[in-house]
Parts: sequence; C-alpha cells; structure tokens
Amino acid sequence: MKTKVFISVLILLSGGAQAQISGTNILEYQLGNLPYTDPSNLSRVYDQLSLSYDHGSITGFGKFEIFQAGTEQRSYSELTQRSLRFSEKGFEITVGNFYEMFGRGLLLRSYELPGTILEDIGLRIRYGFYRDVDGFLLKYETDYAQLKLLRGKPLRNDMPPTPDFEEMRRTHVIEGAEADLFLLEGWSFGGAYLRDNYDEDFDGDREFTEYGTFKIEGNLPFDVQIYSEYALQLGENNPRFDILSDKCVHAFYSSMNFSRGPVGLSVEFKDYNDFLLGFNDPPYVVKEHSYRILNRSTHTLVATDEMGWQAEMLLTSPGGHTFTLNLAEAENEFGEGEFRRRFLYKEIFAEIKYHLNESITLKGFIDRSQEPIKLEMDRYAFGLHLENEWPHRIGTETSFEYQTFDRETLMETTNVQNYITAFTVSHAPRLSAGVVWERTTDPYETDNPTTMDVETASRNWIGYTASYQYGNNHFLSLFYGKRRGGLTCSSGICYQVLDFEGLELMITSVF
Repeated sequence: MKTKVFISVLILLSGGAQAQISGTNILEYQLGNLPYTDPSNLSRVYDQLSLSYDHGSITGFGKFEIFQAGTEQRSYSELTQRSLRFSEKGFEITVGNFYEMFGRGLLLRSYELPGTILEDIGLRIRYGFYRDVDGFLLKYETDYAQLKLLRGKPLRNDMPPTPDFEEMRRTHVIEGAEADLFLLEGWSFGGAYLRDNYDEDFDGDREFTEYGTFKIEGNLPFDVQIYSEYALQLGENNPRFDILSDKCVHAFYSSMNFSRGPVGLSVEFKDYNDFLLGFNDPPYVVKEHSYRILNRSTHTLVATDEMGWQAEMLLTSPGGHTFTLNLAEAENEFGEGEFRRRFLYKEIFAEIKYHLNESITLKGFIDRSQEPIKLEMDRYAFGLHLENEWPHRIGTETSFEYQTFDRETLMETTNVQNYITAFTVSHAPRLSAGVVWERTTDPYETDNPTTMDVETASRNWIGYTASYQYGNNHFLSLFYGKRRGGLTCSSGICYQVLDFEGLELMITSVF
C-alpha cells in the first residue's frame, strides 16, 4: 500500500514541465555462503532503488528494497523510505524519512552509508545500511541564526525491514529542537533539547527522558579553530555538571585544529558516561585508518563509559610528500565495587607518503597499539603501498600489510599474526582487476573450525576482483573467491561484515 501511494503522488506531481526525476539503483547477486555452511551455493538477490523528484521548491524521495533468498520468511519487498520536502527562502520542512544531526552527534545522529549492505548473521537477511528518523523536520536559517525542530521515530538498523520486525524497528519517539546563533564573526553559539519517549515494558504506557546540550565553535588568533559541546540528561536525579561523577549521565567532546603553511595539528578529547541512547553517535576520537589491517582492528566506542583523547600532526613538503603522526588513548571501566575493571586502549601511528617521481608514489606506515577489551596486547603492524602510473593509461597498485599481537587470557598467551597482500591493475578510467590474499594464525579462525588445532591454526582467504564502468552511469564490480569478514569503519561508523565464499556481482546505476 505504501508503495502504491508513493508512486501515485510522484505521478501526480510530475505533471509540471520543470519536474525532474533522478535516482540510483544497486543490484547485488550472490552465489555462495559463509564458509563451512550448507548450502555452499546459496543464491540471493538484493536490489535497492532510490528515486528523487525535484520540482522547484518541492522534493520527493523514495527508497525501495527487495531481497530474495529462496525462503518466504527471509525475503521481502518494501518501500523502506519515503519523504516530501518543501524549501524556500531559508525555510524547509520535511515529512517522512530524513537524516539529521544535532551538534557533533552527542544527542542525535542519523546517517546513511551509500552502497553499503548489512547482513544479519542470525537471519542472514541483507538490507541497506542507514539509520533515519520517520516523522517531520522543520528548519529555518538566516544570516544570524539557524533553527531546527523535529519529531519522529528513529530507526533501529540492527533489524531487517521484513514485516515480522516492522513494529520493533521504531519503538522510540523523539522530539527535539536545536538553535545556533552567529552573532560574532567566526563564532557560533548553540544548544539543543531532545525528549525520548519510549514504552520499555511494551504495555502501552510511555515514559520519557530529557536531554540537553550546549556548544560553542569559533576561530582564535594564529589560525586556531575550536569546538566544544557538553550534553547531559536533564532532571533532578542527575548531577548536571559533576563530570567526574559516575552518576552524571553526560557526554563531552572538544576539538582544536591548527593549520599554517606545511604544518597541521589537531587535538580531540571525549568523556562519555551512560550516553548510549540508540539514536546518537558521539565522535569516536580515534583515527579511522584506510589500511585494511588497521581498520579491522580499530577501537570501537563504548559510550556507556569512555574517556580519551587523540592528537595528530601532519607535515607537508613542497614536493607533496607528507608525514603523519597520530597518538590516541581511550579508557573504559566496567563493573561495580571490587569487580570494577579498567581497560586502556593505546595507539601510536606514523605514516609517510613520498612521491619518487611523477609516476610512482610510495606510502608506508608503522603502528603500535593495545586493546585489552579484546585481550589483544603488544599489537604491532607495518605496511607498504606502491602506486605506479604506466604509459597508455595503465596503473598498478601493490600493497603488503602485517600485524602481530599477543592474546592474553587467564589460561595462556597466544601469538597471532595477520597478513594482507593485494595487487590491482587498471586501465583508466573504466577497467580494473586485482587479487587479495589474507592469512592469519588466529586459532579462533582456522581453515576448518570443526577440527580446530591450536598448534597448527591458520586460515587463508584468496579473492579475485574486477570492475568495469559502462558509460558514465553504470558501474559493475565482480568478486570471486574467499573474503574475510570482521570490523569495518567508514565515516566514523563501525559495523561487522560477514565472511563470504563464492561469487558476488554488484551493478550500480545512476540516472
């Protein structure tokens, strides 16, 4: 019914001569499964169609998702997002699904990672990776102020969009307002209020919790920019400004940036206590690595109790060579009384990027870290990445990454080693092909988990990739082989990717 109504509205509105309909489509076909899982040749199709309608000050949007997996319980065909937006002269109102953020995400952050597909490990259902709000959003902006008002149901994206989970995906109702003032040149002051309405016992009686935040952003002398935001739970039972107290439900984030000539510096600080709200996403304040072996083992935020900082220095030479140094710490505490335990994450990362000539670029990194929450200590890593540009628009990329750490348990200490080697050749701008080989000696990831032998534990993944850009609007990518899963982080958002063995074809179209 939702799909028919939305399509009917678009048809009625598109009668104007100036109307434009654009969109994107992602089609994915998989023939394979998790390793050592029957059937090994599981066939599945996922499609995501996003349509946008523009007619002057009116914009309509809809997202259709289809998943077919061979069983009715796991398959679905749904209009998962729909919205209408009207905007004119600084005024904007959106009805339906929308993305919005208050401040830096301490109170509220909704988002989408385009082209990313999630999969539930229990139900094995694939769906788009986004977390929106379904309701209405009002914005008004002038040269001196900006105001936002919203009410809606935030999405829980840990459940698939099947009819069985439809009611469980949006159990909270949030109401909020944010205001920013631009009274001084280069400075802004703002605050926000948010009320979370929820039915904790599913008995029809809703309770609510209120939150507030204050923020300041500006430019200091000597090319220094600062930002600070403090959010807390409102109410008499919360000691509002006692940041050091474990009873104060709060989140504090602050950053400072400096850039002049070849030198860039940045410092960030965080302090979060009981601030995992389900619809917020405070800054992680750890470096998001582009290298696979480091991205997979990065620290994930524990917003219920975390304090930490990050500092980074970037040096750039006249030839375009760069040197990056990053230091980060994050402290977590769990438990009560004599059972309370402290965990300290540490990382030191250094990278150099050097242009050997106009055609060859070399990057190298070293990294030392520890993550006691994952029982990973004395974690060392290094890697090299070489890019070559050859005649006739041919390019090659070669990389090697290595990591070792000790997993310390009550029973024993086990050394683990991880390797990644990749090679890609491309013909600009349309064609590329490559191979990726990974290996680990982690006893928890042996080649056959049903016959795990800790003494000889090892596992290998070899995958072949190819991509082709057809025209300017269609992009085809192909994967065959074994792909290692694990943690993946992008745009400050971390999620789990499952192992896969088989064939995967993805076609992305823009029109």
